[in-house]
Amino acid sequence: MRLWVGFTMTLLIVALTVGCAPQGKQDGYAVLFDGMVNIFEDGIYFNGKEVGGVLSKVENTSGVTTLSVSLSPEFVAEIGNNIAFYAHAGRLEATRLQRMGQALKKGEPLCGFISKSELNWFKIKTLLNDRINAAKKRAATLQARLS
Repeated sequence: MRLWVGFTMTLLIVALTVGCAPQGKQDGYAVLFDGMVNIFEDGIYFNGKEVGGVLSKVENTSGVTTLSVSLSPEFVAEIGNNIAFYAHAGRLEATRLQRMGQALKKGEPLCGFISKSELNWFKIKTLLNDRINAAKKRAATLQARLS
Protein backbone atom coordinates (compact mmCIF):
# COMPACT_ATOMS: atom_id res chain seq x y z
CA MET A 1 0.00 0.00 0.00
CA ARG A 2 2.80 2.43 0.89
CA LEU A 3 4.50 1.66 -2.38
CA TRP A 4 1.40 2.73 -4.35
CA VAL A 5 0.97 5.91 -2.31
CA GLY A 6 4.62 6.79 -2.88
CA PHE A 7 4.37 6.00 -6.58
CA THR A 8 1.18 8.08 -6.93
CA MET A 9 2.70 11.04 -5.09
CA THR A 10 5.83 10.91 -7.27
CA LEU A 11 3.72 10.73 -10.42
CA LEU A 12 1.59 13.66 -9.25
CA ILE A 13 4.64 15.80 -8.49
CA VAL A 14 6.19 15.05 -11.87
CA ALA A 15 2.92 15.83 -13.67
CA LEU A 16 2.54 19.15 -11.84
CA THR A 17 6.15 20.12 -12.45
CA VAL A 18 5.93 19.42 -16.18
CA GLY A 19 2.51 21.06 -16.51
CA CYS A 20 3.60 24.27 -14.78
CA ALA A 21 6.92 24.64 -16.59
CA PRO A 22 7.10 27.49 -19.11
CA GLN A 23 6.55 26.29 -22.66
CA GLY A 24 9.03 27.50 -25.25
CA LYS A 25 10.86 30.82 -25.09
CA GLN A 26 9.11 33.22 -22.74
CA ASP A 27 11.46 36.15 -23.14
CA GLY A 28 10.03 38.90 -25.26
CA TYR A 29 9.89 42.57 -25.99
CA ALA A 30 8.22 45.24 -23.87
CA VAL A 31 5.62 47.34 -25.69
CA LEU A 32 4.69 50.51 -23.78
CA PHE A 33 1.34 52.30 -24.13
CA ASP A 34 0.18 55.64 -22.74
CA GLY A 35 -3.10 54.51 -21.20
CA MET A 36 -5.10 51.31 -20.98
CA VAL A 37 -5.05 48.94 -23.95
CA ASN A 38 -8.29 47.22 -24.88
CA ILE A 39 -7.31 43.85 -26.40
CA PHE A 40 -9.07 40.50 -26.12
CA GLU A 41 -6.89 38.26 -28.31
CA ASP A 42 -3.36 37.11 -27.55
CA GLY A 43 -2.21 37.19 -31.17
CA ILE A 44 -0.24 39.97 -32.84
CA TYR A 45 -1.00 40.62 -36.50
CA PHE A 46 0.84 42.31 -39.35
CA ASN A 47 -0.96 42.66 -42.70
CA GLY A 48 -3.50 40.02 -41.62
CA LYS A 49 -0.85 37.44 -40.71
CA GLU A 50 -0.11 36.38 -37.13
CA VAL A 51 3.49 37.28 -36.25
CA GLY A 52 3.57 36.86 -32.48
CA GLY A 53 1.65 36.80 -29.25
CA VAL A 54 1.04 38.68 -26.02
CA LEU A 55 2.75 37.02 -23.04
CA SER A 56 1.56 39.34 -20.26
CA LYS A 57 -0.15 42.66 -19.59
CA VAL A 58 0.68 45.01 -16.70
CA GLU A 59 -1.27 48.21 -16.07
CA ASN A 60 0.61 50.71 -13.90
CA THR A 61 -0.86 53.40 -11.65
CA SER A 62 1.11 56.02 -13.62
CA GLY A 63 -1.13 55.38 -16.64
CA VAL A 64 1.40 53.30 -18.57
CA THR A 65 0.46 49.83 -19.77
CA THR A 66 3.24 47.36 -20.54
CA LEU A 67 2.68 44.35 -22.74
CA SER A 68 5.32 41.67 -22.90
CA VAL A 69 5.17 40.22 -26.41
CA SER A 70 6.92 37.48 -28.32
CA LEU A 71 7.59 37.96 -32.03
CA SER A 72 8.56 35.37 -34.61
CA PRO A 73 12.26 35.49 -35.50
CA GLU A 74 11.44 35.79 -39.22
CA PHE A 75 9.28 38.85 -38.57
CA VAL A 76 11.94 40.48 -36.36
CA ALA A 77 14.57 39.88 -39.05
CA GLU A 78 12.30 41.34 -41.73
CA ILE A 79 11.05 44.47 -39.94
CA GLY A 80 13.80 45.33 -37.45
CA ASN A 81 13.28 48.40 -35.25
CA ASN A 82 10.94 49.90 -37.86
CA ILE A 83 7.88 48.85 -35.85
CA ALA A 84 5.09 50.16 -33.66
CA PHE A 85 1.95 48.54 -32.27
CA TYR A 86 -1.64 49.67 -31.90
CA ALA A 87 -4.85 48.18 -30.57
CA HIS A 88 -7.55 47.59 -33.16
CA ALA A 89 -10.74 45.50 -32.98
CA GLY A 90 -9.68 43.80 -29.75
CA ARG A 91 -6.28 42.66 -30.94
CA LEU A 92 -2.76 44.01 -31.29
CA GLU A 93 -1.63 45.10 -34.75
CA ALA A 94 1.94 45.81 -35.85
CA THR A 95 2.80 48.51 -38.37
CA ARG A 96 5.85 49.91 -40.13
CA LEU A 97 6.99 53.38 -39.17
CA GLN A 98 9.26 54.06 -42.16
CA ARG A 99 10.55 52.27 -45.21
CA MET A 100 13.84 51.15 -43.67
CA GLY A 101 15.19 50.50 -40.20
CA GLN A 102 17.96 48.72 -38.36
CA ALA A 103 18.09 45.41 -36.53
CA LEU A 104 15.89 45.19 -33.44
CA LYS A 105 17.96 44.89 -30.26
CA LYS A 106 16.91 42.48 -27.54
CA GLY A 107 15.37 44.29 -24.58
CA GLU A 108 14.70 47.49 -26.52
CA PRO A 109 11.33 48.95 -25.46
CA LEU A 110 8.85 49.32 -28.29
CA CYS A 111 6.24 52.00 -28.80
CA GLY A 112 2.54 51.23 -28.66
CA PHE A 113 -0.61 53.25 -29.30
CA ILE A 114 -4.01 52.62 -27.75
CA SER A 115 -5.81 53.23 -31.06
CA LYS A 116 -5.17 53.60 -34.76
CA SER A 117 -6.18 57.27 -34.63
CA GLU A 118 -3.48 57.91 -32.00
CA LEU A 119 -0.96 56.16 -34.26
CA ASN A 120 -2.06 58.26 -37.25
CA TRP A 121 -1.71 61.46 -35.18
CA PHE A 122 1.82 60.38 -34.24
CA LYS A 123 2.62 59.78 -37.93
CA ILE A 124 1.29 63.24 -38.86
CA LYS A 125 3.34 64.92 -36.11
CA THR A 126 6.51 63.13 -37.22
CA LEU A 127 5.92 63.51 -40.97
CA LEU A 128 9.15 65.41 -41.57
CA ASN A 129 11.18 63.76 -38.80
CA ASP A 130 12.71 60.37 -38.17
CA ARG A 131 9.74 58.34 -36.90
CA ILE A 132 11.87 55.51 -35.53
CA ASN A 133 13.82 57.86 -33.26
CA ALA A 134 10.60 59.64 -32.25
CA ALA A 135 9.04 56.28 -31.33
CA LYS A 136 12.18 55.34 -29.35
CA LYS A 137 11.98 58.63 -27.43
CA ARG A 138 8.28 58.09 -26.74
CA ALA A 139 8.95 54.56 -25.46
CA ALA A 140 11.83 55.83 -23.28
CA THR A 141 9.58 58.55 -21.83
CA LEU A 142 6.90 56.01 -20.99
CA GLN A 143 9.50 53.70 -19.46
CA ALA A 144 10.78 56.57 -17.30
CA ARG A 145 7.21 57.14 -16.04
CA LEU A 146 7.16 53.56 -14.77
CA SER A 147 9.93 54.30 -12.25
